[in-house]
Amino acid sequence: MRIKTGNQPREELPFPPNLEEIIESDNVVRLIDAFVDSLELESLGFKINHKKKNEPGAPQYGPSDLLKVYLYGYINRTRSSRLLARSCKVNIEVMWLINGLTPGYVTLANFRKNHLKGLKQVFLTYNRFLAEQDLFGKETIAIDSAKFAGQNSKKNNYNEKCIERHQKYIDKRTDEYLTLLDECDQADNKGLSTDQIKEKLEVLSERKDKYNKLEKQLEQAKEEGEKQVSTIDPDARLLSSSSGKSVVGYNLQSSVDDKHCLIVTNELTNTTDQNALHKIARSSKELLKTDKIDSLADTAYDTGEELKKCAEDNITTYVGVRNQSGSTKEKAFRKDKFIYDKDTDTYKCPTGEILKTNGKWYAKKSKGRKDTKRKKYTPEVGKCSLCKFVEKCVGKGKRLNQKQGRVIERYEFAEYKEANEERVKNNKDYYRRRQAIVEHPFGTIKRQWGYTYTLLKGKEKVQAEFDLICLAYNMRRSVSILGVKELIKRLKAAFNGFFAFFRTHSLSDCYHKLKNLLLTSECRGCHNQTQFFGWDY
Repeated sequence: MRIKTGNQPREELPFPPNLEEIIESDNVVRLIDAFVDSLELESLGFKINHKKKNEPGAPQYGPSDLLKVYLYGYINRTRSSRLLARSCKVNIEVMWLINGLTPGYVTLANFRKNHLKGLKQVFLTYNRFLAEQDLFGKETIAIDSAKFAGQNSKKNNYNEKCIERHQKYIDKRTDEYLTLLDECDQADNKGLSTDQIKEKLEVLSERKDKYNKLEKQLEQAKEEGEKQVSTIDPDARLLSSSSGKSVVGYNLQSSVDDKHCLIVTNELTNTTDQNALHKIARSSKELLKTDKIDSLADTAYDTGEELKKCAEDNITTYVGVRNQSGSTKEKAFRKDKFIYDKDTDTYKCPTGEILKTNGKWYAKKSKGRKDTKRKKYTPEVGKCSLCKFVEKCVGKGKRLNQKQGRVIERYEFAEYKEANEERVKNNKDYYRRRQAIVEHPFGTIKRQWGYTYTLLKGKEKVQAEFDLICLAYNMRRSVSILGVKELIKRLKAAFNGFFAFFRTHSLSDCYHKLKNLLLTSECRGCHNQTQFFGWDY
């Protein structure tokens, strides 16, 4: 039988293999190496303690090497600092990437923990590079969120009802054991002994103290607008989803460009999508440096105030309209059948009657939502009572309402909601693109890579973790689009000019140079090899 044979484990080779030869020219580690080496990490917020050779103490690992390890790990589905530390000793690609260095897991963990803002800047820097390479369409973005489990179980998340339920149960069990204690001296008692009952009462007393403390924490949280507390990860919150499943963790908001399904920007929250649309859309528009942009989002983002803010920032929204068909009125007389006239500020009912307003705004409270302002529109007194459709429109057996007539309320941001609804209605095929665009990254991150939960605790730390995840996704995606060799070529062309200046001048000189670049309008739009994201010098 003819079979291939390898070298013996302890065989000395006359020409040992060279790592440079082993690593293919189109290996993604070469892109990681080129990108990180192009960055001036100190200007991005990374700390370099030992700047002089004669400083006392052991030399530190360079932030560029540690960043390379993390980028390699997140791209290859390895997030744990312990596993990354092991990879530095056994993984040939990592050995080549950081020149055989072997940082410990504590060093790696501390690097990620201590450079939260810097990791965000690295993600944004790579995105600006992608924007310069025209990999973003800059016309349409899709916005959505995904929920990720935090390092906090549901049992360690408490709200008012949960704490009250536990306290009632403890009080009930305490009363039962006290009753048993009173009966314990009877001769026919065959239950628990006095000592056993006292032990159980002590346990209940400790649990009672625990929930009393939680009650005080919840009261403090209510002052800050919170309705729940988590004991393991204080920033994690119980979040429900449309599928009915709930998770204690975080809600990642992200915007995805439609050209190549690249993530434009991301924002970690621990709340619902209700008030998230404008912030993420505006951040995307600013990063892409475009005057206007279309934003596609699902019904969870259908909030009038957010739609208004987007319109004011020249962001055209195509947001799914909430289903508000819970009205008991007959279909022909529901609110959407009443036509609003903006010029006269009146409504016209299906029979042609005009409903007018006194111009006053009334506050209306909604459960779980912000208080809103509304106007009321009514017909002339007695008009509805003469209409043959009064029972279908106003209601049966409501004499007072029939005398006053039908009342229509208009939301203060109704104009923006109606405009958005009309756009979605007239561009159904365009709106349907939303899911195909925005679900691409989440499908890769959650299903293919398995990143369904967070490793870190605290909102700021988890945000940095997802900055790394989103950066890893964009690097992988850009490799699929252009390839490693082409990306490296473009990186060198885009970064060499500006960062060569950084490496040879003081921070003060770099600050003034960058300030002058930003103030010079002629510096934008140039496309040669001595530019930095469109700024020629």
